[in-house]
Amino acid sequence: MLIFNVSKIHVLELYSLFAGYANELGEAFRSFVHVNLVRASYAVASCYVAADAADKGRLAKKRVRDSECRSTMKIPIKLL
Repeated sequence: MLIFNVSKIHVLELYSLFAGYANELGEAFRSFVHVNLVRASYAVASCYVAADAADKGRLAKKRVRDSECRSTMKIPIKLL
């Protein structure tokens, strides 16, 4: 018996990864489904790309801000 210890965050990341490939699924079934479903799969994938880019930008901005805070910290020097 296999028991997987998967947190909710990892499951959400997995679902969001599948959302990124939604357009591939829509293209695969293009001949079987209505064209609006294929267009919807592109909309889902586009939303994923936009959200992922915004998240990566937010993390990069935070990293830069944190590194600037560390690099601008000055050690006070007592003058005689």
